[in-house]
Amino acid sequence: MPDQGHGTGRFGEGLKAVAAPYIAIAIEGQMERVQNTGRRWQFGIVIPKAFVGLGQLKIETGFGPLKLLRLSTLSLGQEFVPINVSGHYGIKWVSDEVDHDYKSAVQQDIDKIMPNDGYVFTGSGKIRSQIGILTWGDNYIFVWKNPDYSIPNTVDHYFIAGNGDWCAAVVTLPTDQDETVEAWLRDQFGAAITTGARQWGILYPPPLDRDTDGNITVGSLSELFLGFADEGDEDRSEDAIATHIEKQTVTIRPGADQKRVASIAIPSELDNYPLTLTWGERTLQPILRERRRQSEQAVEFAFRTTNGPVKIALHKAAARGILSQVRARNADVLSVHIPQGIVGTLNIREGMLGWTEMARFECIDRASTLNDEQIATLMTWLRKRTVDVRLIFGCFGEFTASAENSIPTHTALSKGLRERLEWYLRFTGKGSASYGIASLSHAAIVAAVGAPNQNPTAVARQNQLLNELKVRLGATREQ
Repeated sequence: MPDQGHGTGRFGEGLKAVAAPYIAIAIEGQMERVQNTGRRWQFGIVIPKAFVGLGQLKIETGFGPLKLLRLSTLSLGQEFVPINVSGHYGIKWVSDEVDHDYKSAVQQDIDKIMPNDGYVFTGSGKIRSQIGILTWGDNYIFVWKNPDYSIPNTVDHYFIAGNGDWCAAVVTLPTDQDETVEAWLRDQFGAAITTGARQWGILYPPPLDRDTDGNITVGSLSELFLGFADEGDEDRSEDAIATHIEKQTVTIRPGADQKRVASIAIPSELDNYPLTLTWGERTLQPILRERRRQSEQAVEFAFRTTNGPVKIALHKAAARGILSQVRARNADVLSVHIPQGIVGTLNIREGMLGWTEMARFECIDRASTLNDEQIATLMTWLRKRTVDVRLIFGCFGEFTASAENSIPTHTALSKGLRERLEWYLRFTGKGSASYGIASLSHAAIVAAVGAPNQNPTAVARQNQLLNELKVRLGATREQ
């Protein structure tokens, strides 16, 4: 809520802002929750903090007798007073000794809750403030009584306990602008929506859930990959991002383009504590580890290898090694399990042409396993070694392999070509000072350059060199 009015402290302390009372809701704590009833909530008036602790006031709550509040209590902080929105409520009386500016602020009219209107609340912790301007991708609590109101199925939401005839749901708005959702917000809740100047998200591991307090749960806290983007004004561009877990703090400094990716390693003894983030003056949603069976979602492959069956997640390094065996016909893909909402693509590239999508694997409504036809397609292209192949599942892992070329074993290289081949080997990490690249024979250099490459950024350069070798040495691409 914006501050309204001003109060003056004693002995020339200067002006201090006094907020006007406003309607909010209070969500019960996790420890107070009764099993199987959902998180309960109630309407209330938030009475602002008093900077002078003299006097008292009386509040009509709609539940019966007036409630008395002393400013000596309010001097410690604001107070949430439950109200019955079906009755009469508001501040009815303020004693004479109350500071004039505080009295002026608290006697302002309080917006009433109307049964035919819908309301949106935001914040974290127990008290949630009413809001009318929303941001794409953020988390809110929607409250309504009108039976004609509903939430579109395309919007991520779950219901919490009702309050009499009032319904409530935790809603996460889409990240991208959606005209249908925008019209729903405007027509049923009178809310406008904007695109936030600052955006952030969890890149890996994938979030599992978001609770009523705005906490985001993940399957593991051992290592997090977070992404941040700032399109705000230059005055705020230097704001640092800080992560806090127990007594540890790590600061993420902004990059030149205001886009940051951070990897945060968390010691095992601290993985039970929530991870909180601050970005300048803004506190982001805490991240919690949720210990549930098979909570770490993954694209899981089952292979038949010479050492027996193997199950492994695609994002693990060992999976890429076995996929290389599949490409060499030394292993088979038996099954691929894909979590709900995950999309993968199989792409190929021939020669110097661009990438072409050959297959798309997706499980939008529920987790599933690739069928026999999809497995056959995957195996066919993985084993076609005359083309570059790339299997991509985003943060769930990927596999890239370059085409293989037949190069004559008796090879004579020009000085310039030899130097470019050596540079490529050093760039891809296949050579070092101890590797002795300079002492390799021409045939060994060519064989090393033609080996399968797992570095996607070097595939184009590798193809260029291999094509140059074919032209200069009369080599032919393997058929």
